[in-house]
Amino acid sequence: MQCARAAYALHSELRDVYDALEEHLAAARWEAAAALAARRQAIELALRPLAAVRQALSTPEEVAPWIAVDAMARDLNARRTDALRLAGVARDAVGAELVRLHGTRTNAAHYRDATPAIPIFASRRA
Repeated sequence: MQCARAAYALHSELRDVYDALEEHLAAARWEAAAALAARRQAIELALRPLAAVRQALSTPEEVAPWIAVDAMARDLNARRTDALRLAGVARDAVGAELVRLHGTRTNAAHYRDATPAIPIFASRRA
């Protein structure tokens, strides 16, 4: 029962991390989103031993306290997949913008004035 409570608390905290992560990704706040990675990883590491306890349970009485935890874990797994997809889309959009800006800068570096140059004669005889 204690393990189920601890797992539920950690999953709740992980849900809050995903809430913030989704908000940061949607608003293109990359540094804020990246800052959440360490906390997410720490929570997931703390959940590993609890997941091992959960997998060892077999009777309905043992599994009953874990039903809510299991449901939250499934939901978070789907959100994790969505967050990874959103991060990939954001990465691709930023990459495309960088390519576009590079092309613009490259074209600007080779820009020449469209008006013909006025010839300058170095000799008075011409």
